[in-house]
Amino acid sequence: LKTHPEDLYFYLRQIMSILKSKGIPINWSQLLRDIGYWDHPNRFVQRRWAASFWGNAGSSQETTQL
Repeated sequence: LKTHPEDLYFYLRQIMSILKSKGIPINWSQLLRDIGYWDHPNRFVQRRWAASFWGNAGSSQETTQL
């Protein structure tokens, strides 16, 4: 999630191989949109990806820490 935009291709290529091996589909249009906004100042793509990975556990911890 902290990857610099120029290095993103390297990590995406790795994760795509993993997803393919497990039969997990990729939403290509969403991925393209996300890559386009990867370096947005408020990092909404990275936050959404983290929330998707961690589920609701991350949002409840954030609320507690605020």
